[in-house]
Amino acid sequence: MRVRAGRAIAAGLVGLAGVGLLGHLALSLLTDWRVRLHTLVKLDPPPAALTVDAGEVALTVTGALLRERAADGTLVLRAWAPNPVVRVTRASGRQPIRLHVENLPERATLDASGPIDERRSGTARTLSFDGAETRRLAFRVPDDAVTFAVLGDTGDSAVFAQALHATKLRGGDFLIHAGDVVYEDEQMPAIAGILAGAPVPVYVVRGNHDYRNARRIAFLRGLGPPYYVIRMGGATVVVLDNAGEYLPTFWRRSSQYRWWRERLAEPRAGPLLVAMHKPPFDRRTGPRRAPMLDEPFARALMADFRAAGVEAVLTGHVHETHLWVEDGIPYVVVGEGMSYPERAEGSRMAWVRVRGWTVEVEQVPIWRR
Repeated sequence: MRVRAGRAIAAGLVGLAGVGLLGHLALSLLTDWRVRLHTLVKLDPPPAALTVDAGEVALTVTGALLRERAADGTLVLRAWAPNPVVRVTRASGRQPIRLHVENLPERATLDASGPIDERRSGTARTLSFDGAETRRLAFRVPDDAVTFAVLGDTGDSAVFAQALHATKLRGGDFLIHAGDVVYEDEQMPAIAGILAGAPVPVYVVRGNHDYRNARRIAFLRGLGPPYYVIRMGGATVVVLDNAGEYLPTFWRRSSQYRWWRERLAEPRAGPLLVAMHKPPFDRRTGPRRAPMLDEPFARALMADFRAAGVEAVLTGHVHETHLWVEDGIPYVVVGEGMSYPERAEGSRMAWVRVRGWTVEVEQVPIWRR
């Protein structure tokens, strides 16, 4: 009798655990569906100029977003591209306008239509000027060469911070984060700290984990739009959002796909590269394969890359490092942004050099100092 009672209790506990697991799964799916319904339209529009109305001052900003207004009235902007532009559309009186622009390359130079005071601190510039005299300012970047790193799938890992310092030590202009910035909600304060102390600018691709809930979506919105263009050193890097596990933001009839096709019609003075989270194909076999889920669309996208003469496609998602060549195009996978104690050689990142029309890509170790 005691044996039967013990078995009954054990069966009951297993049943309760199963019910709890099913409940957790159902809640997770419900959360995903709610995020999908409420954010589909909001996440799909292309990047556009930002209007900042601060009472006595009104600005139009491209290439950056407004983070906050400091206690002393300084407007804090975060650049999501290397060359933001600010135009003054209204300025009352002679009160100086103060801007603090974060996330700029060291080699960016300021071009202003009038007098301006500029102070540098790391990747940030603090600007003070009279809006009545200086109506436009823009950051210019070199058009002859650019060097940058690519790394994805980091969360708040120490590898992420190390990669940023390695990029600085190697003379890189910026780092492209290839998606999955956030894996757990509680990581976001630490990730914000890593970004705030970054010695080089970080331009972000969105990954599937970044869409896990509304909090993460809001966090990523504070870093830049879901898809946009990086232009520096003659290179054009088109950042695409193909995270796609929770939101179908990229398919043949999406506004993003139309935007992408419009970018292909624009004149370029140098090579075209693409950065996105998921590789369109995965040459590995077995259950660990992790390509784009929509295979017909992935093939269509690869045909676009081939027709446009794309020089390299930079991705993450797969937590390994690979360089697969298809149709003469290197498909670079750099998803080693997490700490892997079992990997004796440590993690690697992609190192991209553009000189004129020449593009060189190698995968380099992230040094530890």
